[in-house]
Amino acid sequence: MQHRPHPMGLLLGALLLTSCVEVMPQSESTPSAVVETPWSCTEVVDLRLEAFPFRASEEAVSTWVQQEIGVQSTAIQGGPSAFGNGYVKYWRVGQRWYEVSQWSDGRDSVLVKTGWDGSAPSLAEALRCFGQPSLYRAYLAMTPGGYWTCLDLWYPERGLLVSSCVTRKATRITPEQAVADISYVQPGTLSELIPRFTAGISPGSERYTQIERSLKPWPGDISRIAIDDRG
Repeated sequence: MQHRPHPMGLLLGALLLTSCVEVMPQSESTPSAVVETPWSCTEVVDLRLEAFPFRASEEAVSTWVQQEIGVQSTAIQGGPSAFGNGYVKYWRVGQRWYEVSQWSDGRDSVLVKTGWDGSAPSLAEALRCFGQPSLYRAYLAMTPGGYWTCLDLWYPERGLLVSSCVTRKATRITPEQAVADISYVQPGTLSELIPRFTAGISPGSERYTQIERSLKPWPGDISRIAIDDRG
């Protein structure tokens, strides 16, 4: 005679099986981390500007910009400098801007500045691409809105200056701080470069002496720089 399983036995068996099964918790969805794309050195360094005709005429400079940078003459704007003793020209290529000052404020070399609209490379990326500078200058700058904290990386043998500022009084400068702009001039001695990088000063002036004294040898790491109270 065949015995049919008792309903209570079936219920107990089902409960035992259920207790042996591991219940997997549902995974919680986490937002993906925002990863900034690193800048390539070709985006940071414009080697063409190191070969700029720093002593050329205004017409020769415009021709060079059109041929080497690939900018049409109609895209180059500007005119005489504020005091009429030189000229300023500027143009844009994508998100990057360029500015040229020639024979203005007593400079004996064209000053070429370049920077970025919006995001810009960090100081760490600039150091990676340009290498370690010979000198640096870190200082507090007084502005109408309060103190700014600035760092200039000096490459005298290349006529190159990398600048970065934050709009507050800081006790240290971090590698993540963005680059503000990069300046190119005719390479030379320190006494020649200070007037080329800085408008309206001459050797022996108080401003010239203050900048000269604030320049320090690169310590090998951005965390070891010293910030002067006065820029």
